[in-house]
Amino acid sequence: MVEHVSATRIFAPEIDFGGRKHPPSFKAVLKGEDKKSIQRALVHGVEAQAVVEEKNDQIALRDKQIIELQKQLEQLQMQLKTAEIHEAIAREYSEILEDNFEDAVARRIMSEMACSVSDA
Repeated sequence: MVEHVSATRIFAPEIDFGGRKHPPSFKAVLKGEDKKSIQRALVHGVEAQAVVEEKNDQIALRDKQIIELQKQLEQLQMQLKTAEIHEAIAREYSEILEDNFEDAVARRIMSEMACSVSDA
C-alpha cells in the first residue's frame, strides 16, 4: 500500500508546499525513526524486486542451459547406442570368421598405430 501513496504523503515534511511545512489536510508529520523506517522499507522493496528479477533471469538462463544439456545428452546416448550396435555387429562378424574379437581389436589397434608412426 505504501508503494501507491504519493510522496507528498510519505515525505511531507521534506516537500516544499509554498512556505508551509505540509498541506493542511495532512494531519501527521513523519519524524525520526518512523520516517527512516518507511524509507528503509521502500528501498528494501525496490531492491528486493531487482533481486527477484535478477534471480528470474538467472533461472531462465539455467533453464536454457538445462535444455541444451538435455539435447547433448540425447545425442550422446544415441552415439552410445550406435557404438553398442556396431560392437555387437563386429562381435558377430568376428564369430562368423571364427576369430577372437579382442585379438582382432588388438591387431587393429597395432595396425593403426603402425600406420600413424610410419606417416610421421
